[in-house]
Amino acid sequence: MDTSARGRNDAGVCEQVKTLLGGPEVARAFQPVSSESAGGKARAAQPVGRRVLAAAWGLAAAVVAVACVIGGFFWLKRPPASAPISAQHAGAGTRPPTAEKPAPAISDKSLVVLPLENLSPDPENAFFTDGMHAEIIATLSRIPDLKVISRDSAVALKGSPLSLAEKARRVGVVNVLTGSVRREGDRVRVQLELRRAADESLLWSSPKADRALTDRLALQDEIASEVARALQAREARGTYASAQFMTSSPAAFELFNKAGWTRANSTDAIRLLEEALQLDPQFMTAASALSREHYTAWLAAADDVARQRHMAESKKWAEVASRLVPGGAGDSALSHYYAMMEFDNPRALQLIDGALRALPNEALNHNRRGLALQRLGRLAESVPAYERSIELDPLNSSPWLNLLNVFAFLRRPDEFNRVVSDGPARIKEVGSDHGRFVVSGELPSQPRTNVAAQIDWLMKARRLDEALKLSEANPATASQPVRVRFGSMVQRTMILLRMGRTAEGQELGRTLVLLAKELEAAPEFDQSERERRTALALAFSGRHAESIATMKRYVAACSPVKRTAELWSRRGQLAELHAQFSQPRDAVEIIKDLLRVPSGLTVPMLKVDPTWDNVREDPAFKALLADPKNSAPL
Repeated sequence: MDTSARGRNDAGVCEQVKTLLGGPEVARAFQPVSSESAGGKARAAQPVGRRVLAAAWGLAAAVVAVACVIGGFFWLKRPPASAPISAQHAGAGTRPPTAEKPAPAISDKSLVVLPLENLSPDPENAFFTDGMHAEIIATLSRIPDLKVISRDSAVALKGSPLSLAEKARRVGVVNVLTGSVRREGDRVRVQLELRRAADESLLWSSPKADRALTDRLALQDEIASEVARALQAREARGTYASAQFMTSSPAAFELFNKAGWTRANSTDAIRLLEEALQLDPQFMTAASALSREHYTAWLAAADDVARQRHMAESKKWAEVASRLVPGGAGDSALSHYYAMMEFDNPRALQLIDGALRALPNEALNHNRRGLALQRLGRLAESVPAYERSIELDPLNSSPWLNLLNVFAFLRRPDEFNRVVSDGPARIKEVGSDHGRFVVSGELPSQPRTNVAAQIDWLMKARRLDEALKLSEANPATASQPVRVRFGSMVQRTMILLRMGRTAEGQELGRTLVLLAKELEAAPEFDQSERERRTALALAFSGRHAESIATMKRYVAACSPVKRTAELWSRRGQLAELHAQFSQPRDAVEIIKDLLRVPSGLTVPMLKVDPTWDNVREDPAFKALLADPKNSAPL
């Protein structure tokens, strides 16, 4: 199972304003977002973020940026991805909402488990209370006849002054489970009440009795069984096999929770999880989380030896988790490994499908399935997966952003506008900017994102003086990591070349060639990214033929079977180079193919983006824009 909260700040609100491996190389919007990556408080020494494959000259971002999704049915590190409930549905977008769909009927067998109150004398036990909250949700979610809102959305309701009825309405359920946890020494008391939210009538309450910590798992099962009975929900055979996922060892459980709450880097978390697994080698959730921590350490590793070790450990512990709970329920971490470290999206999809057959009510895994389908270029198929994730986790921005992405790339403006209208405030405030550009060619008047993305929008709007001023106010410095300096200089070089200041631009281009050479020795998420950087540097320094040849190698390095959407992105970047070098025939041939698939390149963008100015008057290019088939929904 997979409801991690650790590492959820890997990409901010949405991947759209992340920079390539930490450097703002023409930041792009609209990358698929995992549930872990939509928000939360960053820990100290946050490692380099996940790779975002951005088109270097202005192509709309591909749908291939990676989403970190990991094992364990919870991982207690950060606040949930969603904004507090008081901020939800605030800041309506400027577009009129589309006609509303009839609201679906809400099942009487639906509930949200609100965050539990910590009544323990020691405030340090807050993490234990959060752990109990996550366990209760996870156990209830295994009852196939129940709809249980995910922990992210439940925690987003914490501290809200809204009534129970309004809280239930916000997440689309009929019933609410509330309560408290009190821990003293080796004893714990969990007091719960199940109420129908509309009139707050009591349906069930737990007995007031202390239990030994060693009885924690049995207590979870009893709670789930009683709730199911109160709601007349069918209980599948083997539903409450909690020990397969968690641990009956109080000491191992404590280490697991401490690992999730540590504010240090992954080294401490890895140590704590290894200690937990020494105490209980059958602790599947700890094995799954340990796989994820090695992935995070792999991203941050400074040398190839360390990277190889962390990669091997990540796979080993993912395979352990899979073996500990066979039949698919333990496969989330292994799916993450194949998607993120071997780029094998077909294998990742196969694993996540198995996990969903075993545990069909996991919101994160539905979002993850959508991500795998998106990366495989099967965007229309990803829609039901994202919609199901939203149903189970309605206050989490991640699946909303991904669904918005899909409808933009599928050229479906009505459905795009519906998501903007219905979704959380973050979508209206930031997430819809690039989508509007994709579906209508509209540029944001005041982009609300990071500096690199602001510069990119200013360049698209041909406000080059403003873009240069903003770039000069945020110069690359020797103290910055080389990737960051490279990204800043790429943008500045692009601005100068577009302003006609060719000599200055090409001088910076020659510096970029040296930086690209320096980066060849650095650890790389994807080795072929070196070709992309070199191609850009060569292009800016005026070495056009070498640039095209290098970019073609970058395209050829991408598997059309395992990384379909990423291949579209790379081909788009090659088309941009051909356009910049005034090679319309080559550019048009690529564009023609990309307009037939949901690549993120659309006619409205082609009409507006200055990237294509050098081929704009070509008859074949004009014919592409005029052909109605190229604007029809996909």
